[in-house]
Amino acid sequence: MREMPRVLVYSHEDVPLRELSASEVMGLERTEELGGTRSLEVKTTAALSKGQRVLTRGATGAWREHVVVGSDESHDSGASAVGTYHCEWSVQHDLEGRVVTAEGPGNGAGAASALAAALSPTRRWSVGEVTQGGTGSGDFRWQTSWRSVQDVLGTWGGELRPDVAVGATGVVRRALSLLAAPEGQAPARRLDWDGGVSGIRRRVSEDTLCCRVLPLGKGGGSDGRRVTIADANGGVEWLQSDEVAAVTRMPDGSGGWEYPTKVITNENAADAATLLAWARSVLARETTPKVTYEATLAGLADAGMDVSGLRLGDVVQCVDGGFFEGRPLRVEARVTRLSVDELKGGATVTIGSVWGLGMTVATLERRIEDAERTARDARNQGQNQGQGHDDVTHTLDGVRITKGTIAFTTEKKP
Repeated sequence: MREMPRVLVYSHEDVPLRELSASEVMGLERTEELGGTRSLEVKTTAALSKGQRVLTRGATGAWREHVVVGSDESHDSGASAVGTYHCEWSVQHDLEGRVVTAEGPGNGAGAASALAAALSPTRRWSVGEVTQGGTGSGDFRWQTSWRSVQDVLGTWGGELRPDVAVGATGVVRRALSLLAAPEGQAPARRLDWDGGVSGIRRRVSEDTLCCRVLPLGKGGGSDGRRVTIADANGGVEWLQSDEVAAVTRMPDGSGGWEYPTKVITNENAADAATLLAWARSVLARETTPKVTYEATLAGLADAGMDVSGLRLGDVVQCVDGGFFEGRPLRVEARVTRLSVDELKGGATVTIGSVWGLGMTVATLERRIEDAERTARDARNQGQNQGQGHDDVTHTLDGVRITKGTIAFTTEKKP
């Protein structure tokens, strides 16, 4: 029999009030989204009030804290009143009402300094473990602390982890950690999908699937021409996903192939090497089908996926046979949403092919160095180089990416 999670109720002033018994709790569902919100829904015969704090500890042993923000209550004749209480993540609740008044973190700041600046208006939350590297710049003054934390994620990258410690007198520590996202992490799990798989809901974006990107950088000069990657990419102006090209190319009617190509623009890239580094970092994202798979843990297990210890953010390789006459296409994805029934132990899982990773300045600098090395090799050897690409998708926040321009590039069949 599954053990009942502990459910503690505190006042809005952090005063311990009571612990709910198993007979009082009729439902306890926790939902977490990668890079998004976290919430808790409690169905109970105990009366809770707006602003009260609900702390839960399940099988993992970690405490989670939420705040009651709304309720639906009913009282049938001859029965106890039952309320469904909607609770939001205490991190967001606490930080939305705090405003940063000091300038910072400034230019060239590390992730730990940036997070400290974002949390500066409050003593309730301290900076926890920080493994995210890189440097960046920003000024959070006159923003809410929560908005500033979102800016930290956008500029420095990484993922948040709240750490709540509970002692005999109540909550004794609240810390917010910033952990490096799993860049380059090999998928530990695999999901095989085809039309015969039952119990899994699959959604595919209607966006045109392209196998090539044609990057354009900053424009300027008297002729108005934009920077391209040709000078750093052996004279070639595009990058290609070979796997996607194999299933999307079309005969051009004269013995060659046409390749669906998307034009992407980075207004901040002023030279070919910078543009190439950025284009490589977004190639997988721009050429990967946007697919989500939603299922219960049991449904995923029936499809052959190892679901033991599945966590938010886990990397999954989806081998999808639903594209182009059933030819399998690998879709790199992550667990982007978990909805867990803390009482019964079941869960609904969403696996999405859109990665929410932030590209740090350090990562960009490393990719620029790689691009410059490729350009030097091309010049020295007098041959085309630089057609390789990374399989990990990143986003470069603060850069406007122009989408929607689809073209075709052609070449003769060998």
